[in-house]
Amino acid sequence: MFKSILTFMMAALAMVVVADQIYIYGPPSNGIYHPKDIMDIRYHVRSVGMTKIWQTSATLIHESTNTTIASFPIASWNASAETNYAHTTWTIPAGLSTGNYIMTISGK
Repeated sequence: MFKSILTFMMAALAMVVVADQIYIYGPPSNGIYHPKDIMDIRYHVRSVGMTKIWQTSATLIHESTNTTIASFPIASWNASAETNYAHTTWTIPAGLSTGNYIMTISGK
């Protein structure tokens, strides 16, 4: 009985896979920006597990048109960097369409 409980517990623990995490510090969620405002883009990668993030990049997408904004800085990071964070700023262009935008940080 004890052996089967122990085997079950070990199997349950073996199924847990912990992945690296990305923490976004800026821009704030639901932030409101206007043309010529400066957006602070800042995030860090926390290495915690077996599923490793080797590199990241940021993109900005106009929500209603699903268009990627080409002028948005990539704000990339990779595992060979001396630090575990990415930081840049972006001045909102005057000609950018009004609306809702989604910033994503993608990890590979």
